[in-house]
Amino acid sequence: MKYLVMLGLITLAHAAATHAQDGAATPLIDHVPVNELPAEAAVELRFQTAAPDRMGVVTVHVLPDAHHAQSLAIPVRRTAQGYFATLPAERVREPALRYYVTQTLDGGAEQAVFASADAPHRVRVVMSPERAAELAKLRSKRSAIALQAEAVSFGAHKLTPESPELADRYYWLEAGYSYAVLSVVEEVALHLIRVRAEVGERVGTSAQLTQPGIDAGRATITWRLAAPLRVRSSLLLGASQRGFEYGGGMDVVLGDPRHVSLELGAHVVRTLGETAHLRLGFHALPQLPMGAAIEVTSFPSSHEPGVRLLYDVGYRFAETLEIALRAGYQGRSSITGGPSLGLAVRYGF
Repeated sequence: MKYLVMLGLITLAHAAATHAQDGAATPLIDHVPVNELPAEAAVELRFQTAAPDRMGVVTVHVLPDAHHAQSLAIPVRRTAQGYFATLPAERVREPALRYYVTQTLDGGAEQAVFASADAPHRVRVVMSPERAAELAKLRSKRSAIALQAEAVSFGAHKLTPESPELADRYYWLEAGYSYAVLSVVEEVALHLIRVRAEVGERVGTSAQLTQPGIDAGRATITWRLAAPLRVRSSLLLGASQRGFEYGGGMDVVLGDPRHVSLELGAHVVRTLGETAHLRLGFHALPQLPMGAAIEVTSFPSSHEPGVRLLYDVGYRFAETLEIALRAGYQGRSSITGGPSLGLAVRYGF
């Protein structure tokens, strides 16, 4: 009988020790996983524990994806409202993300408490309603190529009483590619530009005809700062007869450029001059975009500013093709002036 009692006590002690060891190793973290998230939005993952003193260090591991080559370890933090880990917006990208959760105890041992590195939890990432609406306006065509040509004449001028009338005109050719990012950076674009001009230039008491020009590349980024506010910044680098050339510009757009908008901008090219403009854009019909603009410019390489009045009319022949005609009149004085005519073609894909 005495041996049976001793055997029972030994068994109970062993069971208690085993239970204590299991309790120390058993995850004490509860996590309700998310299964779907809107793209490019920061997300709070919530956790709960019944034993915060034995919680240790809990970490969320976000695995590499098509946009990021490195994994990301996010510690779970304690707040007055509970335990949270924040997935940064730049890691919430379509089409999905994968993560798992580990717990590191005081002794340094790490164990998985939700999913694992070999079997991570997959979360479907979908486009936000706002971004879907923007993409619908583009007919799901986020890439586009554009060609533009414009001929501008300010008439002929006599720079001195003795000089003949000299031409004041230029043409502008442009070809570019753009991609709609549809986030804070709404669009990025790269354009190749060729400008050739004829303009009179004073040389002492006489005047002569010069032919300035530039071949350049221009990079443009459109920033969407708020729903009705966009800022478009650009940098131009190129070459002319005088050597290396540079320029840049900025436009502020109020409203929706694909509906009704007001645009105010300024641009400069070192050898050709400066331009400031104000443009109102609107759609008379969904397939008929229009715009009216006034522009003050010293192009092409003139020390006397000129004023241009412009109107453009476009037409969408299909979801992918848009053609716009731009016409106007400009002058540098009240007695001389000339017309301008431009054509732009945009193809989305």
